[in-house]
Amino acid sequence: GGILHVAWDGKDVLLTGPAQEVFTGTFKFDNK
Repeated sequence: GGILHVAWDGKDVLLTGPAQEVFTGTFKFDNK
């Protein structure tokens, strides 16, 4: 759980909940 921060296409995106699972392995996540 918690909030994940990912740099995508030069933009900062915050993902929470199920979205984390969807983007896992696709982007590099940094725990914030």
